[in-house]
Amino acid sequence: MPSPFRTLPAFLYLPLLFVLALLQATSPAIAQNPVPQIDRIATNADLRATTRLSGHIPAWAVAANDAGPAPSSDSLRLTLVLTRSTARQAAFNQLLADQQNPSSPNFHHWLTPQQIGALYGPTQNDLDELSAWLTGQGLQLSEIAPSGLFITAEAPVSTVTNALAVNLRSFSLRDPATGKATLHIATTTEPAIPSAFASVVSAIKGLSDAPVYPMHRTRLATNAEGNVAAPRVTSSTGDHFITPNDFAALYGISATYQAGITGANQKVAIVGRSRVDTSDITAFETLTGLTAKQPNVVVPP
Repeated sequence: MPSPFRTLPAFLYLPLLFVLALLQATSPAIAQNPVPQIDRIATNADLRATTRLSGHIPAWAVAANDAGPAPSSDSLRLTLVLTRSTARQAAFNQLLADQQNPSSPNFHHWLTPQQIGALYGPTQNDLDELSAWLTGQGLQLSEIAPSGLFITAEAPVSTVTNALAVNLRSFSLRDPATGKATLHIATTTEPAIPSAFASVVSAIKGLSDAPVYPMHRTRLATNAEGNVAAPRVTSSTGDHFITPNDFAALYGISATYQAGITGANQKVAIVGRSRVDTSDITAFETLTGLTAKQPNVVVPP
């Protein structure tokens, strides 16, 4: 049978070859499973024997801060952190190295989270067994990450207590900046999971309501005579702020700006946890005398 390519006009050969080359370039060697999928959790495994994980009791969960039992109706959002098998983790590490190696066929062949889960994550059987156990314990399944490494579920304190055999307490902690005391929940015992899951589950996040404090601290500075330095910007609440021009004065870079070096045409990527309200940026630029300019926001899928 003659090749169909011989019936094509000559001017179509080059585009066709380009398409074939493109398909080959987008079909790297990692299209197949790098290592065999092996279930680490047996189907219908005996779940009566348990193993306690470690590292879930925060340092501040001590008797001096104890404020009594955690409210049984409070809801907790837990995330089971899973592991890859030894072989799959080694293959994934090799992929990361190959993606940065120009001589590798996998150089810059990026994968989606779904592909990473299918090729390198826990097996579907293991995810199903863990999900079934969680729902069987009364937890509501919220999400399984595309990578297969995180399973998130929610339940009241009373349900979590029974499912993981933990002792959840309330603790009174003071904000080091304001001195105000707030209540936070934490476990005083390590969580217990079925021993059949021990090779897959490495940790359970969410068993402590960790307080979050800003890293910055403020204080009034005094000079040699003991006089308090006058702030340049004071809000209506009495808070003091440093503006971009203040930084220029503090670090002696005003001359750099005057020389015309402003960082124009340079790109800076800022990884944020949420979208930014553009009106806040506009208000800040107006108050500080900066040129109005909005950032280019890229929202990942």
